[in-house]
Amino acid sequence: MTPKIEFVTTELNDYLDTLKYFLLDKNHGDSWRETIFLVYPDLKEKLEKSDNKEKDIENFFRQKEKKFNKFFKKIRDDFQKSWDKINDEVMIALEDINEIKWPKKFKKFGARITLNPICPRYLDNNAFDVYFGFADMTMKSIVLHEVSHFIFFEKFKEIYPKTNKKEFESPYLIWKLSEIMPAIILNDKRIQKVFHHEASDFVYDCFKKEIDNKRLLDYFRKFYKDRKSFRDFVEKSYDFVKKHESEINKIV
Repeated sequence: MTPKIEFVTTELNDYLDTLKYFLLDKNHGDSWRETIFLVYPDLKEKLEKSDNKEKDIENFFRQKEKKFNKFFKKIRDDFQKSWDKINDEVMIALEDINEIKWPKKFKKFGARITLNPICPRYLDNNAFDVYFGFADMTMKSIVLHEVSHFIFFEKFKEIYPKTNKKEFESPYLIWKLSEIMPAIILNDKRIQKVFHHEASDFVYDCFKKEIDNKRLLDYFRKFYKDRKSFRDFVEKSYDFVKKHESEINKIV
């Protein structure tokens, strides 16, 4: 069974609460907000003067939806046509890398076209968001990053079957580990042969910082290079983040 990505249009109502969360949540620093403000600098100015931020966020994106929604179907079709060229090879490569078969429940993933430049994934729905304004290269990089989470979590559950599913979400340590993984495994030659890109460009900047005078990602690159198996890589990686949990929590 080879999973397929289906790009779909969506309504603002389906993800407005997510936008509000990224813009108003106080527990994740400014990284998510600043990502959105880079795309919508006029929104930052508006919110700085706002007496009702939730309402102003909604009004702002209602206007953007009215302006851009007419383009979504064409963008959906263009993304679909481009992604389909690499889908099967990518899915097979991810199986090989993670050393686990795609479960039947992952027959199809929904890639929702949205106004949100942050692209969350929804584990319970086999879905994730894709920003409508992405260039083709960025779209593929993001889709690959997001879909890699799903099979990684299946492997993680195989190794650690007692894991509580809530730990796959922010702010838990396993979520932080999962957000590091694409920077490592998607640079595997089996992926790069199908789609050449720098995977570390599409992980949060905080994971590019240092621990004990060494870049965080470099620890995991060595674990991957020296792995006896993918299981061995996961175990060493998880042991590392548990050992350095306090330092990691300071940067994420």
